[in-house]
Amino acid sequence: MRLKESVVLLMAIVISQLSFAGWTKIGSNEDGTEYSLDLTSVEKRDGYVYVWRLSEFLPNTKGLISSKAYEKADCGLKRWKNLETVFLISKNVGGNETLLSNQESEWFYPPPDSVLEKMIKTICR
Repeated sequence: MRLKESVVLLMAIVISQLSFAGWTKIGSNEDGTEYSLDLTSVEKRDGYVYVWRLSEFLPNTKGLISSKAYEKADCGLKRWKNLETVFLISKNVGGNETLLSNQESEWFYPPPDSVLEKMIKTICR
């Protein structure tokens, strides 16, 4: 089995077996998506903070159930970057069970009083 397939399989198992123990709910946005952080995964290195984030979506027509993302924060500049995301997709919409995106995002700056701003404040203490 190739490394990428192994990673996808492992992350699919982790997501599907989540009991949500160990996750700290940070808040939800206006569309009802709930965001949590795994504070036991926080790692500070090379001037950045790395953490796993869980997003739980309301039922939608795209079949997205949740996503688990490995993310990077720059506490000094209060900005955030997504490094890798695994989406759990409902089989009811004909999709795959999981979808891996290892496309690194650009840096983005959270709006004041947003869930993302709360996440940065939480891990940058």
